[in-house]
Amino acid sequence: MNRYLEPPSATRADLQIAITADDPEQICECLIGLALGGEDPAWLTTVSIDLLRHPSTEVRRAAVTTLGHVARIHRTIDKERVVRHLESMADDPELSGPASDALDDIAMFVSS
Repeated sequence: MNRYLEPPSATRADLQIAITADDPEQICECLIGLALGGEDPAWLTTVSIDLLRHPSTEVRRAAVTTLGHVARIHRTIDKERVVRHLESMADDPELSGPASDALDDIAMFVSS
């Protein structure tokens, strides 16, 4: 049985250190922690989109999830830019589910 663990809070500096060290686990924790902690949605959207190209599937998945969290928590996101990236993942078996969930969050929580 999986148990939910609240990700630790993170700062932009924590994320930058994790990216510089190329530590996928830390990158993922920082992304989710920043999203749930209410970080600036525009900045976090840009960082998440950049991380969609990371070699680690886990980092890419966390970036997709972060985009959904931004939409849900802040009720705003650059829809045109983000939706294009998420829709491009439809054929990726590793990311199509999380991308679909993020698209659902955008449709549900972000007005046109």
